[in-house]
Amino acid sequence: MSRFRLCLAVGLSAAFALSLVASLRPPAPRSAASSPTIPPSLPAPRVNCVLTETTKPLLTLWGQAALPDETILRMTVKRLVERDVRGRLEAHGMPIGGDYVEVRGGAFKAEYAAPAPGIYVVDIELRDELQTRHVLAKLSPATTNPRWKFEYYRWSGNDFLSRLAEELLEVEAVLERVRLLSRKMDQETSSQAGWRRASDAFLGQAWFLCRELESARFRFLYPAVHQDLLDAACALRDAQRHFYWRSPDDGGGFGGAYNVSSKTWVFGPDERPFNFLRMEHFLDAARQVARRENALWILKDRRRDRLPEDDPNVERSLRGEVRPIALEPAPLPPQAAVSAERKKKIEEARGILQNADRLWDEVGDKQAPILYRKLLADFADVLDDLQARARVGNRARE
Repeated sequence: MSRFRLCLAVGLSAAFALSLVASLRPPAPRSAASSPTIPPSLPAPRVNCVLTETTKPLLTLWGQAALPDETILRMTVKRLVERDVRGRLEAHGMPIGGDYVEVRGGAFKAEYAAPAPGIYVVDIELRDELQTRHVLAKLSPATTNPRWKFEYYRWSGNDFLSRLAEELLEVEAVLERVRLLSRKMDQETSSQAGWRRASDAFLGQAWFLCRELESARFRFLYPAVHQDLLDAACALRDAQRHFYWRSPDDGGGFGGAYNVSSKTWVFGPDERPFNFLRMEHFLDAARQVARRENALWILKDRRRDRLPEDDPNVERSLRGEVRPIALEPAPLPPQAAVSAERKKKIEEARGILQNADRLWDEVGDKQAPILYRKLLADFADVLDDLQARARVGNRARE
């Protein structure tokens, strides 16, 4: 009996030990959730881009992504346009839309109004702050805030090239209209009296030309020269009210455009003080800008069709170089000279007034009234600038 009790005690002790060890073990891992965690190496989405060319073109994007349902993506779409940066053509992204899209069943879709055929850049970003806790729990930390960029050449071959040729002719026609307006204005400004008779008509022509250019059809395919021509036409419109003519002592003739109120030159489209000779040179350069834009489109069309390029330096040559900024000082017009002389006179009068006011407060002074009378005699035209006319007049009588 004692042996039986001993075996029973040993058995119970072993069972207790086994149960204790089992209770100290970590719990077994749970089975995987129904929506698996995204792997650390998140593949880029696949995005299809379609441009529907109608009277109101529409850009449609369909995408597929290995992301859980309810994931929010930030999408931005830009259209690449050329800009004339002091003679060099540079591609800039013009935003056409931005949106937040939700992934459902591994897919997403977005639509944007598109201005015209061209190169579209789509930027897609997965940002943590846009996601719910439920979605974040399924994303690996290695996938934090990834970003993808896609570029699409969207236009229709031969029809597009035909449109390019047609709109280049439109550019040439409008450019000649701007040139003709500039030459006629130049001719009329040879006489101040002649300009006064014709100025209203020229102002109306320039105003309507600016309005027409703002909605010109070629503004989408030739954006660089479009901006150049718009700047030129608006300069012809805005500079008119600041035209001035030199006095005979200064050589006479048309002097340019100078804003007397702000005491600054009115600049032309070339970022230099306006004159008609510079306008002529600017329009010559604008014609070349249009032809370079046309050649760049043809080069892009070859890339779209995956055709080999004859010379990799062609694009760099077509884009050109940036013109250096002209450093020559602007000449001083008569209005500015008068203004500078007046400023000098005001400062001289201020010094005499301060001296007279100081002496006036001294007992027994007799010099102050003399200085006040000098101010009335020699500086009467600037006393209002000093706000001292009444004081000077009263004390000059002493």
